[in-house]
Amino acid sequence: MMSSRKDNAYQRSADMEKPPVSTWGILISMAVIALMVFWTMPKPWVQIGAGERGVLLQWKAVKGTVLGEGLHFIIPVMHTVAIMDVTIQKSRTEVTVVSEDMKEARTVVAVNYHMDPLKADVVYRNLGPEWERRLVAPAAREAVRAVSIRYRAEELIAKSGQVRVETLQFLKDVLNYYHIIVDDLEIQVEDKWKPHEMKDY
Repeated sequence: MMSSRKDNAYQRSADMEKPPVSTWGILISMAVIALMVFWTMPKPWVQIGAGERGVLLQWKAVKGTVLGEGLHFIIPVMHTVAIMDVTIQKSRTEVTVVSEDMKEARTVVAVNYHMDPLKADVVYRNLGPEWERRLVAPAAREAVRAVSIRYRAEELIAKSGQVRVETLQFLKDVLNYYHIIVDDLEIQVEDKWKPHEMKDY
């Protein structure tokens, strides 16, 4: 009997010595878990930075809405946003041109351009996120080839200003159709002409 009483007393003493559960500790743990869940969930908003436009996608399809700079609220999962750069970009490409008198030379074409901010959704729908690689450089090569074939080799150098203006207008006509605005163009033709070799394909 005495032994049982001693055991009970010992148990009560041990229970009293246990540290009480901290309410603040529980709250902090719950807060950390809630933050981890929050940051891993899709966000109900999107931030569009300076010089950007957002193309709103609904179930991955272009909805036809262009988001300007600032904070915008969206429906998670159903909506995603493709960020498009509308600042002035520069494309530099090399191309071999052929003159009217069948001589050829390497030419470097540099184009400054930007996307029409109001048509970002159309550009994304028609050309996708890699629209620059697919459109600008090939169009610049085609423009300089189309204009160079109208001039003799010596004229391409002597009338370089006129050649530039015609090439710029040609490129504007092509890219404007796709809502890409050409701001400037530079052409550098090597003064090392050689006979054009006809290739069999």
